Amino acid sequence: MAGVVQVMQRYGKMNPATGEGVRLFGVRHLSPAGAWHVERFLEKENPDLVLIEGPSDASGLIPDMSRSNVTPPIALLCYTTELPARSIMYPLASYSPEYRAMLWAKKHGKGVRFFDLPSTVKTNLYYLEDEAETRNRIEYEQEQAEDEAKLSEKIEKWASYRRFESKIYSETARIGGEEDYESYWERNFEHNLEEGAYQNAVKVHSEELRLLTDEAQAEGQPISSAINEVREAYMKREVLSAIKEGFKPEKIVAVCGAHHVTGIISCEPMTDGEFSSLPKAEVNMTLMPYSYYKLSSFSGYGAGNRAPEYFELMWSLMQSGRLSALPVEYLSRLSAALREKHGYSSTATVIDAARLAKSLQYMHDGLLPTLGDLHESAVAVMAAGRLEAAAEAFAMLDVGTKIGSLPEGVSQTPIQDDMNRSLKRLKLERYKTVVAQNLSLDLRENRRVQSEAAAFLDLDRSVFLQRLSLLGIDFAKFLPKSQTSATWAENWILKWTPEVEMQVVESVLLGNSIEAAAGFKLKEMLERSADVAEVAALTRKACECRLPDSTFNAIKKLQSLASESESFTSVAGAARELSYLVQYGSIRKYDTGSITPLMSQLFIKAALLIMPCASVNDEEASKMAEQLQQLHYMTQEMPEHVNDELWLKQLKDLAYADDKNAILCGFALSLLLERGQAEENRVHIELSRRMSPGNAPEASAGWFEGLSKRNRAILLSRIFIWEQLDNYMQSLDDDSFKRTVVCLRRAFSNFSPAEKVGICEILADIWQVDANSASELLTQALSAEEDGSLGDLNDFDFGDF
Repeated sequence: MAGVVQVMQRYGKMNPATGEGVRLFGVRHLSPAGAWHVERFLEKENPDLVLIEGPSDASGLIPDMSRSNVTPPIALLCYTTELPARSIMYPLASYSPEYRAMLWAKKHGKGVRFFDLPSTVKTNLYYLEDEAETRNRIEYEQEQAEDEAKLSEKIEKWASYRRFESKIYSETARIGGEEDYESYWERNFEHNLEEGAYQNAVKVHSEELRLLTDEAQAEGQPISSAINEVREAYMKREVLSAIKEGFKPEKIVAVCGAHHVTGIISCEPMTDGEFSSLPKAEVNMTLMPYSYYKLSSFSGYGAGNRAPEYFELMWSLMQSGRLSALPVEYLSRLSAALREKHGYSSTATVIDAARLAKSLQYMHDGLLPTLGDLHESAVAVMAAGRLEAAAEAFAMLDVGTKIGSLPEGVSQTPIQDDMNRSLKRLKLERYKTVVAQNLSLDLRENRRVQSEAAAFLDLDRSVFLQRLSLLGIDFAKFLPKSQTSATWAENWILKWTPEVEMQVVESVLLGNSIEAAAGFKLKEMLERSADVAEVAALTRKACECRLPDSTFNAIKKLQSLASESESFTSVAGAARELSYLVQYGSIRKYDTGSITPLMSQLFIKAALLIMPCASVNDEEASKMAEQLQQLHYMTQEMPEHVNDELWLKQLKDLAYADDKNAILCGFALSLLLERGQAEENRVHIELSRRMSPGNAPEASAGWFEGLSKRNRAILLSRIFIWEQLDNYMQSLDDDSFKRTVVCLRRAFSNFSPAEKVGICEILADIWQVDANSASELLTQALSAEEDGSLGDLNDFDFGDF
């Protein structure tokens, strides 16, 4: 073994371009220039074995990844079998150096394998460095009675490491005269296709960055490089293993992240004992389609680039020998996008923008303009200096919407198998198309068929689609019911896209079947929820998804929270959620025995919270009015399960209160009118009292707004209400009139055209004028002066009343 180590150290320290020893080619992931140079380097060296940075236990998937009918972007997903699943993702684009190396090896019949730590190890080690995992470990240690000062020190060290790491890249860009590191990288590494230029420049750059990190660590900066050191020791071990197998060092090319080249050369290889001591987990692996959005840094992917679509354009021009055409090609596509969006963009502006971009290139001593140069030039010349005018087009041309694809049956996961079986069992296979189709379901038992499966086919379909919805799998979109919809009817829109395929594969991290994944997802959501309305909604979702264990746990948590909550909107919202379950329980075939009494208790508690919670501002009052309306529906839909006597008492107390929000008081009276529980003489008294010059204009207008929120037919049938409103408006001074108009506009904005015509007829009768004349006067467009005055009033802050 010592002799092999000496061979590796002797050859590894040499420049890979000299033609001696193992060739280490350092790249940046998702680098078009890296991909271009790797292909040419492989052609020149013609190795017998190509080693690629990636989990060594996934080498068996390389043949599938390099099939001719694979369309990048794709990703290798490795995930632990034990929940909660830990995962690592390896995305590849058409211009990934690693992907091009695979294709080259396949084309030339050469050996190819991954040589980084196996996924069984990396799924554990990576999560130790992940910020969320770090936080979890810190919280765990805190629970183990770790003192507060030590905890704060750990958090600060982690934050300091992140700040330092970011500072290195931003400082590098600043020294290079660029606004950001992406522009610095593109200008210095992506545009030079001269042989050896990329390899040598990346090597020097990575060595300098590594030196900065080492120096900072020596000075006491909290820089964690342990994971990289472990990986590099393992990669060196794999290279040496290949040499032991009989591959000549000079016939091996290893493609890896540039940062690792120096480490692999200088480190000691990992021993068998060291490898066996590493923590391991049972892992599954699969290939999946990926998207350019997920590949981009905008999605939060740390190793992504900001413009995958732009880099694919760069790659295609490199392949055709037309890289110099990149600025004009990009700006021409941008012009087309702007023309489609705004209707006009001329060829002349493309020429001018290209010239400006070239000027920016010369100012930075570059070979071509960077994407940043192109953006700056396009905004100045093609968008009249307005970034917002070009932002959408930039997003399409920079990130794009491309989604990759894999041949049928490649690396199928258990959850994909379950998905396909379910689609077949539920006769939904014909909906697996990119054309959106409507699906109407009748959840009642079909008594005209013989088998139970056929009798409840639509109900089982609903359960399945509800589970997909919970998991965020966008195959089916639920169309909300109207107030008049039958309780047994559901409508969905079904559409299959590559994005859906990705979502199904990612759900394997939650379970091996749709049902198991939905159950785990609901369990996580319940653990995070502390609001009684949220937990009630999850209880409803558990029932709709037919997850009995989740339903039991949700009801248990709901009972606990219901006794503690003092928020009217939350308690009322929870009662309403459970009311749907009570209504649909017999249709959906679940037992509501424990749900009905809990719903009744929540209704009573919500009713008792009305008065204590009604002293709120107008914004909160609108939310509270919505929940009052929902409780009102409950009294109409299931009177046998609610305390109607208590409800009416609380409404009357609110309607006639002087110290509660005026909108809520008016709304309570509207509900009483609808129920026939408000005497006409009392309505007269309230109207005179509320619409009085002695009140604040905002309070009077707010009360009327609340009164007009429901059943306006009742208002239109009572002439005295409009007479009182007319008298009130005429009694106001100029300042109060203006303030009242602003508030009343909000109330009348929700009236339908027919209702507004009805008001005009009533006012015509009150004013004793022709109805048509009144309607014409009241509905005519505002003059510019009137519109300006109202605009000024709308912008004025009258305060919180």
